[in-house]
Amino acid sequence: MGQRSPLAVLATREETLGLGLTLLTADDDGERALARFVTADGRRARVTIFVRSGGFEAIDPLAAQARQVALGELPPASDVVATGTLLLLLGFHRHLLATLALSLTLTLPVLAGVFAGLLRRPTDVLRALVPNVVPIVLLLGGMGWVGIGLDVATVMVASIVLGLVVDDTIHSLARHRERRGEVGGAAAIAERLERTAPAYLLTGAILAAGFGVCALSDFAPIARFGSLSAATVVIAVLADLTLVPALFGRD
Repeated sequence: MGQRSPLAVLATREETLGLGLTLLTADDDGERALARFVTADGRRARVTIFVRSGGFEAIDPLAAQARQVALGELPPASDVVATGTLLLLLGFHRHLLATLALSLTLTLPVLAGVFAGLLRRPTDVLRALVPNVVPIVLLLGGMGWVGIGLDVATVMVASIVLGLVVDDTIHSLARHRERRGEVGGAAAIAERLERTAPAYLLTGAILAAGFGVCALSDFAPIARFGSLSAATVVIAVLADLTLVPALFGRD
């Protein structure tokens, strides 16, 4: 009594594993099942871990922990790679975020150069950038506020809207420098908006309606893309119709 029986351990872990492999390879069905997890030469094996879907903050520590556990169980020369659909999607997500930041970083200097050629004065260039940046800031800030993450669909909204609002700003400020010297800043911008505002409103309504149709999709990313694009188009049009006169009407 009180002593461990020598029969308590019937087989070591290695012996149990070897017996299991022998039983699996005893028939064709077992071999096919085993082939899903172990290569024919026995040099590579796959371990599947079921986890809840999550973001970087949840999945990255789990992947690192799984790798450390596997390295601790396998021989020293073993190589462990964490992979799978979820990790691939998260890697693609990282790439999207990096390219979005890079595209916006490269776009702003290009826009500044365009406005510099159009307006010449550095202060005018900075003011012209404001109506183009505000819709993007409101878009990304609003997404973060309501908990909408960037994905394959929503990551495109910022670039699309930036292209739309830039066109409207350029149309609003075209020939502004020349007309400002003739009739003054307020009259020049009012004159320009009198010609272009109806077109802004019409094209904005058409674009918002077109993107809004996507919001009816049953596929969540497309629905988010449509609703965000439609809302941001409206914000972009309002920014051009309000911020441009406010910024350039006092010259």
